[in-house]
Amino acid sequence: MRVHLSEWEWACCGDPFDVGDEVEFSVRPPSAWLGENYGPLGEGVDWEESHHATGPDDEPTETIRGTVRAIAAIRLQYTRRREPWTPKQIAENQARWEEAVAAAAGGDGLGEDGSGEGGFGWFAYSPLSAQPKPYTLVDEPVLGAVRTEPIDRAPFRGQDEDVPPTQTSDAMTDAEDESLDPVEHLTGYLVELEPIGAPAGTPTGAVSL
Repeated sequence: MRVHLSEWEWACCGDPFDVGDEVEFSVRPPSAWLGENYGPLGEGVDWEESHHATGPDDEPTETIRGTVRAIAAIRLQYTRRREPWTPKQIAENQARWEEAVAAAAGGDGLGEDGSGEGGFGWFAYSPLSAQPKPYTLVDEPVLGAVRTEPIDRAPFRGQDEDVPPTQTSDAMTDAEDESLDPVEHLTGYLVELEPIGAPAGTPTGAVSL
């Protein structure tokens, strides 16, 4: 059986496991999101693991146990665009930024650009050292633009750039990549699980990598 694990849930709290390990997952039927965004790959998922239920639709309905036969990291492509803030949002973001600047530096010793003159040199390297922009960056998935990569362990910790995607960036943070080029995010894992107690020779439908 194929089980989908979301990257953000396992980045937050999930015990690492390897191919060959026996594991137990709390699962529910796969959400429409998987088929809509992953295409055929998502449509082939049997269960979706969840341990951060945010609503009744996220509540696990079953507990399954099995031996991990394969793991694939799933990477989904996103387009990026700038979305302007409203005048009210711009004013609110500016006020929050100024408040954070004052709190971070104790209200003293900052230059006009927040560069940290007067003993706060560290502040020049903080995201707060730049003024908030009048727009936010929004990442939107490219439906079906997905690829898989075989791995031996999840969660994957292979590259620093593999971080959970966000729908919008923080208005107070100016350290993000300003490029509007398409980006690729690690969004989940596809785990091929052989149920405990399955008869010998039972087909498992190995993950196509």
